[in-house]
Amino acid sequence: MGKNKTINLEEFRSVVNAIFSHLIDDLKIKEIELTEDYYWEILESSLYKFDQDPPSPRIGSLADDLDFLSSLLSDKSHAIPIMFLHVAPVLRFIGQNVNPFEISNNGNHAEK
Repeated sequence: MGKNKTINLEEFRSVVNAIFSHLIDDLKIKEIELTEDYYWEILESSLYKFDQDPPSPRIGSLADDLDFLSSLLSDKSHAIPIMFLHVAPVLRFIGQNVNPFEISNNGNHAEK
């Protein structure tokens, strides 16, 4: 393993906020259509173990992830670190599906 690094949470939050500001303020994207639901995921206990063969992937659901995350809007006590396991696939979907050259005039992400 190489040099240990740390994650400065305040800096990381600023980075993520800057990306969302670019999408919302600059590109005028207000919503992104969820064109996929299911995705492959690897068990957390094996995700970073490269000295072992990877296990068979499980199936995750973006719709389920969004449902879990929506509970945070009404109850901030649900904002616990494990919720990042639901945030990560949604962020990946956004990153893989927003093409700034396909933005419609109404601020919604155009379908591919």
